Parts: sequence; structure tokens; C-alpha cells
Amino acid sequence: MISRLGVVVTLVLLAPLMIAAKCEEGSGGGGRKQACDLRETQPPKWIAGRGKGTIEAAVTAYCDPAPKRHTLTLWLEREASDGKTWLQVGQTSVFQKATDIPPPPPGRKYTISTGCIDGNWRVRAWAEGLSPDGTPFRFSLPAKESLIRVVRCRLQ
Repeated sequence: MISRLGVVVTLVLLAPLMIAAKCEEGSGGGGRKQACDLRETQPPKWIAGRGKGTIEAAVTAYCDPAPKRHTLTLWLEREASDGKTWLQVGQTSVFQKATDIPPPPPGRKYTISTGCIDGNWRVRAWAEGLSPDGTPFRFSLPAKESLIRVVRCRLQ
């Protein structure tokens, strides 16, 4: 027999999956279609500039239909010397104005950059908001979809 505690723990663990991105029935073949989505479109790369230059990366986001509210947060991470841990480097970029709401596909590109430090880098992103019917959503760019790039800085 399943205990009440077991049921509660299961529900708590499944709750984030149930409130992830708002999904709607797709028009073709009975598939599921996410109303908003994120994709990495530019893995971290070195950009020439003052000093050692910068590291820049980008994601593309789209929403169809447009949500009532949408906040997109981007940040860059560098692998720590232990080879297991990822550390945020630099500031986060937050896009939350009405003009920042991603359009329908192909969407809009959002970039982030920080001062260059040699190492292994990846871009991370998080989106949250309210769907057109007022249902909250939140989801992230999965770490497995974020390409890891080795970046070597150069003095200019």
C-alpha cells in the first residue's frame, strides 16, 4: 500500500513538470506543441575587444501565441578547476519588458557577454511568465542542450 507521505513526495517532485511550459495540442497529427521555447543559437565564443576581449553567447526564444507576461534570464557559466562544477561568471541579463516578449517562430535572438577568461564555457537560460489564458509557466534551457565550448582569450 502506498503511504500518504509517498504520495505527497511524488506530487512535490512532479509539480515542476506539471507547471512547466504551457502546452497546447498541435494542429498536425495530435502531437503536443509548446507555446514558448528556447534554443541555444550561439555557443560561447571569443570576441576581440579591449584587453583580452569578451565571451559572447546567445539563445533564441519564441512564443506562439504571445503570452501575457514573459521574463527571460540569461547567464554564462565557466567550468571550475575540479571539472565537475559550473560557476556563473558576470551578470545575468534579464529581458522582461513588453517589447522583450519573443515573437512567433523564428523568434528573437537574445545575447549575453562578459569579460574573457580562458576555460570551458556554456550559456544558460530560464524563462517564466503567464500564458494567454493566465496559466503560469517556467522552464529552462536544458544543460544537455547547452554546448560546452573551450574559449582561449587573446590580448589585443
